[in-house]
Amino acid sequence: MSKSKALHKQIGRYIQGKDGNKPYLLEKVFSQDAVLKMLVQSDAISFPAEVVGADEIINTLSSEFNLAYENIYTLCFLDTVTQSNTLINCRWLVGMTSKDSAEVRVGYGDYHWTFELDDSIQAKKLTIVIEDMLVLDKEYRSQILPWLASCTYPWAISSDVLSKMPDIDVLSEVAKRLAKII
Repeated sequence: MSKSKALHKQIGRYIQGKDGNKPYLLEKVFSQDAVLKMLVQSDAISFPAEVVGADEIINTLSSEFNLAYENIYTLCFLDTVTQSNTLINCRWLVGMTSKDSAEVRVGYGDYHWTFELDDSIQAKKLTIVIEDMLVLDKEYRSQILPWLASCTYPWAISSDVLSKMPDIDVLSEVAKRLAKII
């Protein structure tokens, strides 16, 4: 398997582990001394700015995250990937529901990965940029979740995702912002 395919596979494993609350999948993704940095540009969601160590990262991104949210779909846009040796960046879009309120959240941003140079292909650093996280009434659940479920998961083509986006006013701004960046 080529290095590029191996890195894509690791990112896919991360998304499946995070979204599906499967910490055992994340154990293969992060090196023991990995560092997670979170740059959150929205008041609608919060994370610690930095988390050190695989166990703490897994707890933060899977176990704790899944206590608050369900129906999580994270899509990485394959057509936004940039790669240089062991560095890989891509745009992402996420949709999910709050377990407490059933409100729908839709957010987007960037992943910036740095992988080990050895054969383990584990991440030694992940920076997650959350550019925006919208909170929508629970009535939108019946439109948002089927839309995300219809997309190729976890890797998708941005134009396919955007073309299937439901016609909801608040999402039109998301589509415009993503289309400009992609």
